[in-house]
Amino acid sequence: MAIKTTINIHKAIILKLDHASNILHTSRMNIIRFLLKQYSEQNKKVIMFVTVKYQKRDDPSNWQPFHLYLREDEYEYCNDFRKVYKKSLSLIISEAVKKYINLLILKMKNNIIQNIDSYRLKNYILSQRINDGIIYRTYFWGLPDTETLMRYIS
Repeated sequence: MAIKTTINIHKAIILKLDHASNILHTSRMNIIRFLLKQYSEQNKKVIMFVTVKYQKRDDPSNWQPFHLYLREDEYEYCNDFRKVYKKSLSLIISEAVKKYINLLILKMKNNIIQNIDSYRLKNYILSQRINDGIIYRTYFWGLPDTETLMRYIS
């Protein structure tokens, strides 16, 4: 089931997404999926005890609503991003576009990446256990090896 949500994105970011979409012959949503995965792989630091950061303010005419159509696992993944990185999804997408979109285009042009997998979160797992009254939650973004998984879920 698709979950529909809307974020506000700066028009400059929309233009970059459109440009990449035209070059790579894929949807903006597939590009965003790839960029979010890249963002999670490159940003390992978990932020705690601060409020969520948002995009910098700009003239209202420079913003555009952007409709996201997410599968349930993608929606949960995006909610986790907000919690882990303490940033709005629109800020994370904006940062990912600025940092990784040129790399994505280069990799696809040089056949380092054959296509963009639109099911990157197929192995999303949330594990919870309680030990001495303390709740431990572990998020797996991708399938861990069996030994690691068993250590966290048993």
